[in-house]
Amino acid sequence: HRDLHSFPTRRSSDLATQVNARAINFMKIDEAARIRYKIPPIVLSCSASQPAWDMRKQGKVTPIRNQATCGSCWDFAACAAWEVSNLIRNGATVGLSEQQILTCSGGGDCTGGWYMPVFDWMINHGVCNESACPYTHLDNPGSKAAWTALPSPNHAIAWGFVRPDAGIPSVADMKKAICAHGSVAVAFRATAGFQSYVGGIFNEHDPGPINHAVLLIGWDDAKQAWLMKNSWGTWWGDTCGYGTERGYCWIAYNSNSIGNHAAWVDAKRTAYIIPIDIIKQIDINILKSSVIPKHQ
Repeated sequence: HRDLHSFPTRRSSDLATQVNARAINFMKIDEAARIRYKIPPIVLSCSASQPAWDMRKQGKVTPIRNQATCGSCWDFAACAAWEVSNLIRNGATVGLSEQQILTCSGGGDCTGGWYMPVFDWMINHGVCNESACPYTHLDNPGSKAAWTALPSPNHAIAWGFVRPDAGIPSVADMKKAICAHGSVAVAFRATAGFQSYVGGIFNEHDPGPINHAVLLIGWDDAKQAWLMKNSWGTWWGDTCGYGTERGYCWIAYNSNSIGNHAAWVDAKRTAYIIPIDIIKQIDINILKSSVIPKHQ
């Protein structure tokens, strides 16, 4: 199982510094617009001091998806993160087109990729709805021009890394990020044991390289575990104590490098207008010189 390209530690650290500085600028623009339009701030009841949290119980998590045979976990993690933020910031349930992102965003292909370039695509281009471009679990490069041109109204306003060097955040910092943004996209080491998960707490200590991206949407200190949303359909995993839909997992705080490259994304709000020319004044092409060849 290998769905992620490789970023060297040094380059990841440099990238994180630039991205997070840019995110601060973007969020200042967003906050100034909110104040100008007299829109109340969004306040979640989530606190990092709470012993447990499950974003599903807030009605802010979209249904489980299935990446099928394509190595597009990076795509699904990015979409799932934006969809949570959109429910929080706009109160709307929108299913993004993973297919448009897979074919058009430059974030990767069916042999792997990263969610970070997808977040940039969300800021600069936007994403169409799932219904406009349904998922085929194929790269479909011949459709790139047509699918890029589809109406793509779903934008992000900013994204950033939880930790300044893109490394694995502390438990406390990860909780704060989930509370602030609704969820966090993360990478970790998926193994045969993880693929066989059906319930309980996944607590493995495999030192191998990270190879899978998922979404963290909560935690439970009694279990010492994160609540994970995966993209392998509802045949995999567990309900993790809420609802009837499978596809979730409890994964121990320190298991298999969980939290590597932890990143958040905020959906652009529809309650006020942010001039797009202001956003374009800030370089959104940081990642283009940072992506390196994928694993062979």
